[in-house]
Amino acid sequence: MGLESYNKAIETLQEEKRTKKAELEKKETEKKALEDYLRTLMSLEEELKKHREELQAIEQILPSLEEEEKRLSETVKYLEDLYKKLRERKSLLEKKKYLEENLKRNEEELSETRKKIELAKQGLTEAEEKLKQLQQEKEVLEKELTQTEKEYENGQSLLAKISELWNTLEESKRELENLEDEISIISEKLKTIEKVNTEIVQISEELKNTEEKIRKVRIPPLYIYASIGIALLGLFLSIFSLPAGLAILFSSLVPLFVGQQNKQKALLYLQDKKSKLLSQRSAMEGELRLLEREREEYEKLLKRKAELEEKQKQILGQLKSVAKLEDAVGLEQYVARLQEEVEKLQEKTEEVRKHYQQILSETSKTDQNIHNLKKTLEDLSINENARNKDIANIREQLKAVEEQYASILVPQPPFEIEGLLMPVSENDVEDVEALLHVYHREYESKTREVASKKAEKNRLEQYIRQAEEQLKELPKIKEDLDRLEKDVKNLKIEVEAREKAIQVLRDISSKRRSMFAPSVEQNMNWIVSYVTGGRYKAVKINPDNYDIEVYDAEAGRWMRRDIYSGGTNDQMLLAMRIAFTLALLPSAKGTYPRFLFLDEPLGSSDQERRQQIVKLLANELTRVFDQVFLITHVEIEEPPNSTLIELVDGKVAETRRITSQEEG
Repeated sequence: MGLESYNKAIETLQEEKRTKKAELEKKETEKKALEDYLRTLMSLEEELKKHREELQAIEQILPSLEEEEKRLSETVKYLEDLYKKLRERKSLLEKKKYLEENLKRNEEELSETRKKIELAKQGLTEAEEKLKQLQQEKEVLEKELTQTEKEYENGQSLLAKISELWNTLEESKRELENLEDEISIISEKLKTIEKVNTEIVQISEELKNTEEKIRKVRIPPLYIYASIGIALLGLFLSIFSLPAGLAILFSSLVPLFVGQQNKQKALLYLQDKKSKLLSQRSAMEGELRLLEREREEYEKLLKRKAELEEKQKQILGQLKSVAKLEDAVGLEQYVARLQEEVEKLQEKTEEVRKHYQQILSETSKTDQNIHNLKKTLEDLSINENARNKDIANIREQLKAVEEQYASILVPQPPFEIEGLLMPVSENDVEDVEALLHVYHREYESKTREVASKKAEKNRLEQYIRQAEEQLKELPKIKEDLDRLEKDVKNLKIEVEAREKAIQVLRDISSKRRSMFAPSVEQNMNWIVSYVTGGRYKAVKINPDNYDIEVYDAEAGRWMRRDIYSGGTNDQMLLAMRIAFTLALLPSAKGTYPRFLFLDEPLGSSDQERRQQIVKLLANELTRVFDQVFLITHVEIEEPPNSTLIELVDGKVAETRRITSQEEG
């Protein structure tokens, strides 16, 4: 329809409109800025006059302010010097008082230290005498403790040796009793060996008989003879009546089958009996092996019993030798008596050791007391010497403070200062400090006022220079403003012209879309129905945006195209492109195109839809177009009267003509 040219023209006009509009906005911004700047310059002339008057007033008052600042500065300097000297004199008086008190305290401490030295000397003499007595008593206890410890160790060693032998003997007796019990139990078990052997022989004999019976099991002769008789009868009857003879012949197998069943039952019974006998014999043999192992254990126990009895004889001999007894009858009484003697020796040893430890502790304390008294005497002597030095040093400092105090004189004021009463002394230092703070604040306030006036003067001078320089730009600003007003007016006209042109092109494009929509919709109806095999028979097209709605026969209502799968959507769009082409053919500037070119229209369709699309191209569209070009990479049923060209790596690999459906 040539709609693309409309779209391109609209896009071009929109781009031009955006460019012109941006340029217009820029010019309007520049114009507004110049208007604001012009108003600023106009108001600057009025402000310049006011600032000149303010500068003149500051220049008149500034000299008197600077004179007041100078007088306040001299006053503050004098008061600072006066305060410093008064504070030094007061500090020296306080230091003098502190030194006098310190001198008195050190003299008192020196007297107290000398008393402590005398007491420490007396205590040291008494402690040394006590230490001498304790050392003599310690020597006596050391000899007694050595003797009792030796007796205790000998008794304890003998008791330990006898106790060890006695415990070993008792353990041996207990083990022997346990062995005798085990030997008795195993002896009873071994009596069953002969019985088990007899049972194994009986089971083996019965097992042998059962196996012999299994080998002799056969089908009973009666069943065999019956089967042979029935078979002979069947053969005889088949001479006269073949069907009856064959029936009797087949029935001759019945006795054999029954005989075979009886044989199997007998075999199963005998095999089950054999299995039970084997299991019983295996159990008996296992029991026999256990009894053999019990016999081996029985022999080991007898051997161990003999060893224990021999061991007991040896232990009894050792006990008699150690205790020096003729027999073991009084051994228990001897052990009890020995244990009682060892306990008495232990108590005596502990008592002597406790007394010895007390003497050691008291000796250590006395020794430590002597050491502490000597250290105390040493410290007191050092303290006495330090106090003597401190007293001499304090007297020297006191003399220096008195001389320094006499050298500091109170300065006289350079002029009369309001609030200061002369003469002054160090007792007036707080009043002088308060007066100094007052004048210092006045001085700082006056200094700030002078600095503020000077800064304001500099600011006004700078402002006046800048304002006079800015006002020189006024004529040029007016000329630039006139030029910008003309540019803004022309740009507004160009933007409005492009807006109207865009609207006109959109109206024409919309009318053309509406004009072709019915024809496109009509063509799509039969194409969609043909391609989908009649499932979708009707299509509605929105003439404004060419959105598609499809009547779904299964759903029974109109549905939007975008709810369907990708393959169905591709088929709808293919139908729309073909419908557009058919709708535009008669009006294409008097020219009738003779070919249709399609690139990969089958990729997203299933096999059935592909075949329908190929039939549409081969059977229907060849009535309109002399040639239909189809490019595809999928396998299709080749239509008759078509030409196939196969490309491999961009080169023609094969060209052939399809003359009929069968040849394809």
